[in-house]
Amino acid sequence: MKGSSKTQSLNEFVENGAVIAVLGSGAREHALACALAESKYCKQLVLMPGNDGAKLLSPLKVSLAPANLGDFEALASQLKEKKVEFVVVGPDDLLAQGVVDFLEKKDFVVFGPKKAAAKLEWSKAFAKEMMQTCGVPTAESVELTAADLDTFESKLETLLPYPVVLKYDGLALGKGVVIAQNTDEARSFLKEVFEEKKFERVGFESDTKAAAPVVLAEEFLTGFEVSLFAICDGKDYALLQPACDYKKLKTGNRGPNTGGMGAYSPVPWLPDARCREIADKIFKPILDEMRARKVTFRGLLYAGLMVRGQDFWVLEFNVRFGDPETQALLPRLSSDLALVLYGAALGELEKALDLAPLRWKSEACVNIVAASRGYPEKPETGFEVHFDGFRPSEQQRLFFAGVRNLDGKIQTSGGRVFGISQLGPTIETALDAALVAMSQVGFEGMYFRSDIGRIGDDA
Repeated sequence: MKGSSKTQSLNEFVENGAVIAVLGSGAREHALACALAESKYCKQLVLMPGNDGAKLLSPLKVSLAPANLGDFEALASQLKEKKVEFVVVGPDDLLAQGVVDFLEKKDFVVFGPKKAAAKLEWSKAFAKEMMQTCGVPTAESVELTAADLDTFESKLETLLPYPVVLKYDGLALGKGVVIAQNTDEARSFLKEVFEEKKFERVGFESDTKAAAPVVLAEEFLTGFEVSLFAICDGKDYALLQPACDYKKLKTGNRGPNTGGMGAYSPVPWLPDARCREIADKIFKPILDEMRARKVTFRGLLYAGLMVRGQDFWVLEFNVRFGDPETQALLPRLSSDLALVLYGAALGELEKALDLAPLRWKSEACVNIVAASRGYPEKPETGFEVHFDGFRPSEQQRLFFAGVRNLDGKIQTSGGRVFGISQLGPTIETALDAALVAMSQVGFEGMYFRSDIGRIGDDA
């Protein structure tokens, strides 16, 4: 089977436009679909599979198509049937499984890194080794295996006293990190990984370490966390504006880590010049080293940072748009996203930026996530989502995640149910308006943080 997208050069994309597909079902993919559908080069946007909420609240250009994303052959056939010419991949697990490698062999243009490049996310140990090789500042660390379960503290000597950060070396839906306050908490997490085998080894199928999970133990750093995103074409990168997300479940940064309870952008305490200075010390060395290893990174490279004064450290790399940071970033973007991503996918980012320079609205954006009672451990689902006066607009958008349509009613089906993204003159005014919107849509047991964007709370 052959797709038609490889015949589309960047000039032809500009002249003819394209049918675009976004793969994934969460709020991030809903936000990506809405942003890409605004492009004048987007003839139609297919969200695969999306969710029933996205079907309810999306631009006219956006349609949804049921899809088994784990069946790459069926997916490629479906993309061809839909006359898709450009594919944007949302979830990290698809990248780790090699969906980009597969679809490119079928002649589709795809935005996202191939499996070997995506290892920067699906193996934290690999990412750490790359940072050390490239001289990118990062936390001191040691690797732990099952053999260290009874004597792990002897290997942690240089990282103690507690707290110590423990990270599962693999994908874990944002839940594979624990800040252990003492020996018992550390041992409990190690048992989950090594004895209970709580996390899958996505990406390691062809790796000799597949049967041997690893935990990365790191020194506990303090400061302010911030996310930097770079659209990469293998050689060059374009820096997006920064965003801050909130991992802890409860207001005041308490409770367990989650996949993210909200985000805001821009970041007043990190000026543009400082962003560019930090980015040049991260993204260019990593792209150069990947190329030296004959691995081309084309896609979105996301560095999670800890910043303290003039110092910074990379906590982790992700290789796709962040969730929920994307929902705080894209409403602020006034450039043509589809053109920039297509150019990066072809290795022609500079040319694409000449045609569509990155431009941002002056307004701030706050995204607040609504989560189910019991999230992240055991979310309660099956509750109807009620709308009481909420009206989406250019200033106020609702992006759905864990919902389904049952008997004509939108019901909760997951831990993170939806997020509201609110634009405003300042972060404070955006937050205030977002909180009003959160009172106009909800469900039984809904929980959200009321402090997203309160500067100083995001340590």
